[in-house]
Order: sequence, then structure tokens, then C-alpha cells
Amino acid sequence: MNDKPIYVQIYEQLKGEITVGNYVEGDLLPSENELCNTYGSTRMTVRKALQELVQDGYIYRKQGKGSIVSSTRKSLGLLSIKGWTDVVAGSNKHGNTELIEKVSLRKLDTSTFQHIMMEADESNDFYYMKRLRSVDNMAIMVEETYVSAIDLLNFEKEPLLEGSLFRTLYTNFGIDVVDMVQEIRAVACNQHTAALLGIPKQTPVLHILRRYHTSRNGWNLYSSIHCDTNKFAISGFN
Repeated sequence: MNDKPIYVQIYEQLKGEITVGNYVEGDLLPSENELCNTYGSTRMTVRKALQELVQDGYIYRKQGKGSIVSSTRKSLGLLSIKGWTDVVAGSNKHGNTELIEKVSLRKLDTSTFQHIMMEADESNDFYYMKRLRSVDNMAIMVEETYVSAIDLLNFEKEPLLEGSLFRTLYTNFGIDVVDMVQEIRAVACNQHTAALLGIPKQTPVLHILRRYHTSRNGWNLYSSIHCDTNKFAISGFN
């Protein structure tokens, strides 16, 4: 038995139909009356489901016509090498970052980064930070970052410049991020991350692992990102 609210079931069913191409750009979805009959629900419930589809960029609503499938979803250039601050600024959206744990020194989590880590980094110290990223007041990403502690004096004692790690590294330490490798896969969200993102446990999310190369030879930083792509599509640019 499906214990999800009816509007969520309708939303997920219609989203699935759009995602697999049963409805394409410009198509009209069934009318509110048709959806009420199909799902045995009230007009208010159907409207709530449609509003969720509008908010997530799958459809737009036009007076006198109905619900029309969008050509594109809202997207963020999360797969680009740009830092979060620049990605959000370029999207004309309001972004916010919350530090979940105090910055601390620790070793790299080798079990997480084993496929992309440099061997020399296994014994190095890193500054660890865990941040919750939100766009337009919607939590979309939990990011754990490991910043090499080599020649990074007092890094943990000062706030990031304009909230940007990349800007801080370049301005305060002369370190420029120039390239990255990344590994991407879908995973089931664990309970802690799900709570931060405001989604049910075991919801599929995108897990992005990154190793950033910098202008300082042998000096790397790493990120483990869990991203809820139901709220925003992602792209390699913005």
C-alpha cells in the first residue's frame, strides 16, 4: 500500500510520464477534471500536484489552455568546475550555505575517495568542512570538503571570503583551482543526509565525488556531494 500523500503520488506519476517522454515539450497534460477522475481525488489535491510540477520546472500553466510541458527544467551548472558561489550567481537565483560542522583537521576519508584520490594524499592532513547548500530556500546539496592543510596557515580561523572557498584560496593563499576529475553515481540517501535535504530516507540522490587540481603542484582538495536533483536539474554549465 502506498502511504505517500495523494498529491505526491500524482506528482510522481506525471513527472515519470514526462521524464520517459510520454509527454514532450508543448504537450498538454490532462485537465484537472480528468486528473480528478483518474486518481479519484479532489481538485485541490490535483492542483497541489500540478503546482509542485510547476515549481520543479516540468510544466507551466497558461490561462485558458491548462498545464503545458516545459522545454527545459530549472538547472544549475553543478557539474562545472565553477565554485558554488559563481554557479548560483550566474543562475540569477538566491543561494545560501550553512556550515553543518565546525572546520576541523582530519585525514582524507580513503574509503569514500579510493577511486580518485592521489596516493600521496592518504597520509596528508586536510581541513574538513560540511556544508548544506540551498537555492531559493530549498536545500539541494550536502557537501563534505577536504582542503589540503599544507601551507594553509590559520585557514580555519577566518571566514571564507564572500562565502567562497575558491575565492579564499586564490586571494589569501595564491592557490587557483584549474581542473578536476569527478565520479558520479545514483545512491540511496542515508537518514542523516535525507534529514538535511528534507527528503525521505532511501530517496535516490546524485553522489558526486571530486578531486580538484590546483595551480600549486601536488596540492589537491576533495569533495563528496549528495545532490537532490528532484528540485533542480544539473548541467555542466549555467
